[in-house]
Formats: sequence, C-alpha cells, structure tokens
Amino acid sequence: MTFDVSILTKKVPFMLAGAAAAAMFAGSTAHAADSNATGYVYSPEVSTANGGWNWLENGKPYTGFRYHAGTFYWFVDGVRQNEGWRQAWGLTYYTDQDGRAVQGNRIIGGQVFNFGDDNTYYQRPLQGYIWDNSSANGGYRWYEDGQLYTGFRYYTGTYYWFIDGVRQNAGWRQAWGLTYYTDQDGRAVQGQVTIDGTNYDFGNDGTFYLRVPGTKTATTPGIGGAPEADKSPDTIVAPVTTTSEPEQKQATAQPAATNTNQTTAPATSTTTRTYTGWVKNEKGDVIWTKTDFSTMKDAETTTTDYMNTHMWDEGDMEPYSYGAY
Repeated sequence: MTFDVSILTKKVPFMLAGAAAAAMFAGSTAHAADSNATGYVYSPEVSTANGGWNWLENGKPYTGFRYHAGTFYWFVDGVRQNEGWRQAWGLTYYTDQDGRAVQGNRIIGGQVFNFGDDNTYYQRPLQGYIWDNSSANGGYRWYEDGQLYTGFRYYTGTYYWFIDGVRQNAGWRQAWGLTYYTDQDGRAVQGQVTIDGTNYDFGNDGTFYLRVPGTKTATTPGIGGAPEADKSPDTIVAPVTTTSEPEQKQATAQPAATNTNQTTAPATSTTTRTYTGWVKNEKGDVIWTKTDFSTMKDAETTTTDYMNTHMWDEGDMEPYSYGAY
C-alpha cells in the first residue's frame, strides 16, 4: 500500500510561493496595517488569541492549512486552531493541542487513528499490528483496512491467529479447510508436537497444517484427538502457503471535521495495491520502512532480512519488532 507524499508536501511551493515565503519567515516585521502582509503576522486588531499572532494573506485573515516552522497549522479567519479534526482537499487531518498537524498512530477520544509517517498527515485506514491501548497482549491488536481482523497473519517471522484483532495463544485453529495449532506465544507450530499427551505432525515445509504423520495428507478437526478448532471467517479463501486477503471493508467512520475554503487540491490517484515492510525499535518508533512490494511475501522476506542484518545496532536504531502489511 502506498500513499502519495504530495498530499501536503507538494502543496508547500503553492502555499509559500514568492513573497509569501519571505513574509512567513519575516512575520515579526510585518503587520496587518500593511495591506500586503502575508504570513504569521502580529495583528492583535484581527484577534488577540495566540498572543495576537494571526495568519494573513495579502493583509486578509486566512482560513485553511498553512506551513509554518516545520509543520502545518490550521487557521480560521486568521486564528490558529489547536486541538481538533480538520478537513481539506477531501481528506481528514487532526491538529494537536499546539495546533500542529499530527502523524503516526494517535489515540483520540479512546480510539486509535492512523495519520501516516510520510509527511502527508491525512487519516487513512489502520493496517497491521497496532498498539491501541486495548486490554490484551500489551494493548496490541491486528487491523485490516481499518477493521479488527480475524484469521492468520504473518508477523515477525511466523503466523499468528487473531480473533477480532486480538492475538490468540495456545489452541487449535482452522483456516482454508486445514487445521493448525498455535503455541503459548501465539505462534503457529511446525514439526512433531505433543499436545495434551498426543503427538501431532505439522510438517517442516513452512505450511504449518496438521497432517497424517510422515505425509502431506491433511487431517481434519477431531482426527487424532484434536478438538474442534477455532474457524476463520468465510471471507478467507487463500491457500495455506500464502497470506490471505480479506474482503475490502468499510474504513472507520471519520469524525466531523472543519472544512476549508481552499479550492486547489493536490492530485491523487488510485493505484494497484502494494505492500510495505516495517521495523520498530523497543519504544515502538518506526526506524525502517520500505514500500512498493508487489506481494506480501516479498515485503515479509525483505523485512526479515533487514531485521537479521541489523540485530546488533545500538540505541534507538536497534530493531525490536517487524512486520508487513
């Protein structure tokens, strides 16, 4: 999955062209009395909010986003707005308590939202294993297209089973008409495994499914003492050797946002789905990411290779977790 980094960054030349760019960084010398004042101008006669500083365009109070001091701020009638939802160019954004457009995953009103990490700032569907402050597994749950996911997903070198986003630990699972078992850490098992006193064969070929010992013939729940297993939703139809793709689901509903009066929107396009690999440090900060993989397997392989070759990096660059979506 890729996102067009031009959504905001390529707006900067438009926003700061010519005299506008100069006035922005020389705002302290401009004043609303100057009919051509443009930028963040000390103009208490316009509004005394935020210390009397307001955004003007050719001396007139401005409504919309403007780039200033390294990020984007939202203004209404020249006045910088602080915490709240914003909408511009057909997309939804959020500004924090200091009025700065946010990035990354944010908990807002008890719900997690994703604003990307590519300097585009807009809200997009949640994807992958995300910390959302939930009660299970340290607050992490798996999301697909903004929805909590049920089924297998590949993560940190193996497959895990999720129900409504929550990683399940020891137990029998069923997907694609086959039976699997996840251990106490939620990882799909392979090889000869003894469960409740009975030995089972899950193969050693990266397929993980329960089979007749010494063959590739799959068994079904109930054979060999295996109890009825958790089942994946009917929408999962991919073969066991690949990562399945669920049906497209409706994205999380966006809260009401303040509209801008801007009419010039950056170009956006619909592209064929691609995949992204990522690595985080122990703090949960993304320290490496790579996009534009044509298959999930390519993203998983490249990400695993990065993790293996940077195991001994130090400080904030030390890998701790990784995955792909």
